[in-house]
Amino acid sequence: DGSHIVLPLWVEVSAYSAIALGTLWGGWKIIETMGLRITTLHANSGAAANIGASTAIFGATALGAPISTTQAAA
Repeated sequence: DGSHIVLPLWVEVSAYSAIALGTLWGGWKIIETMGLRITTLHANSGAAANIGASTAIFGATALGAPISTTQAAA
């Protein structure tokens, strides 16, 4: 009925590995560009951004609305 999908272990491990390698390879460059070149973040503005994103995520979850954590943080 499609309510339960069984994935082989090798598929899971391959997906996890690809995500980890992608983060190691290019993730830090993206973080550096977004955090230092486009918008300079400091401790106060970073904390405010995290509090705002957390509030949006918890608020949407309480309302039962689907939300992307990436979009909320942006």
